[in-house]
Amino acid sequence: MTNMNQRTLFVALGACLALYGCDDSSGTDAGPTMTDAGPTMTDAGPTMTDAGPAGTAATCADYCDNAMANCTGANAVYVNRAECEAICGGFGWEAGDPVTVSGPLNGNTIGCRTYHSGAPAGEDPVLHCPHGGPTGADMCGSPCETYCTAALSLCTGDDALYGDMAECMTTCGTLDDTADIGVVSGDSVQCRIYHLGVAATTGDTAMHCAHAGESGAGVCVGGWDFRTEAPTAYTRVDQAGMPALSTVLAATYTQPDETMRNAVKDLYNDMAPDTAGLVSVTDGVAENLTALHTVLSDDLFGVGVTSCAAYSTAPTATTQGVVMNVDQCLAQAGPLVIPDVIRVDRASTVSFPNGRDLPDQVIDITLAVALLDLRAATTHTARTLADLPLNPTENDVAFATDFPYLAAPHTP
Repeated sequence: MTNMNQRTLFVALGACLALYGCDDSSGTDAGPTMTDAGPTMTDAGPTMTDAGPAGTAATCADYCDNAMANCTGANAVYVNRAECEAICGGFGWEAGDPVTVSGPLNGNTIGCRTYHSGAPAGEDPVLHCPHGGPTGADMCGSPCETYCTAALSLCTGDDALYGDMAECMTTCGTLDDTADIGVVSGDSVQCRIYHLGVAATTGDTAMHCAHAGESGAGVCVGGWDFRTEAPTAYTRVDQAGMPALSTVLAATYTQPDETMRNAVKDLYNDMAPDTAGLVSVTDGVAENLTALHTVLSDDLFGVGVTSCAAYSTAPTATTQGVVMNVDQCLAQAGPLVIPDVIRVDRASTVSFPNGRDLPDQVIDITLAVALLDLRAATTHTARTLADLPLNPTENDVAFATDFPYLAAPHTP
């Protein structure tokens, strides 16, 4: 055998042993058996039956627990629990995904609101309470999703606003959705959601579904909605333009019992506002004004103001004066209360009694014109008592700067 053939044989034999474990002459297995190539594969790691907390099904009860506990004061999204439960049950929200420590983060559902009003609101109520509120603040539902779901859930039958979700969403897409949450007027989605909330809490769907409709029913509308009918189209209910006039001056003190006093008040309020005899002896105003000056004369003297009444016996700081007449008081008060309406002269500054601003101290001003001498010989004006001051100088909560200007309600 040549050297070349020997080398070829050895190479072939080596390859056979290395790759296949070639049989020897007896025919037995010359390599390891393959019955077990390593550990069994019955459990390659921990079981996958639970990948984390399963969460809890969302309920209105749990949601309102969170909202009332974590969203309070300036961050409150409901006035009380009853309102929360009424809106949660009436706005048509689905439960959504189970609530866990990490979500659900979004979606127009109870679950999303429960999550955001829970631990997240406890840590950052300014951010998360609006998300957990009825509007969802574009996190737990878009404004239109919230609006349409609530409208279809609450406004049904004769009060129905839309045929289906698609129709509502198409209409909602034309509305402004940038207004503040909780606005009660103005042509916006937020205004309509507010009135749907009132419908849910009061049950008055006839009124508030109309406000939440496409037209806004004169409430959720843009700008001012002025009536244009002639005065004859209206029905007069009563006259009460000047505060406390019917209560204090319209034949009250001179009547012998409460039943008669109330009867005279009703008679006064039913008089036409253009009746010329509102300040007269027969109506009792002069007698009541005389009695008022008598009992307050020493108090007026004590604070250093000059009464418009004429006294036969002047008051002192400790004794009441004897009133001779209140002619000057009637002369200056008469133009203010006859007729008993609030006038507005737009050519002059609007301030009570020329119209009124919300901060105007109307009682102090009314008392000033009925009690003080406002002639040029004195330094008194209609604001003298308001400026003393006898009463608080302003509301305990600042008025809003936008219509309807009402301050936020106190937290119960």
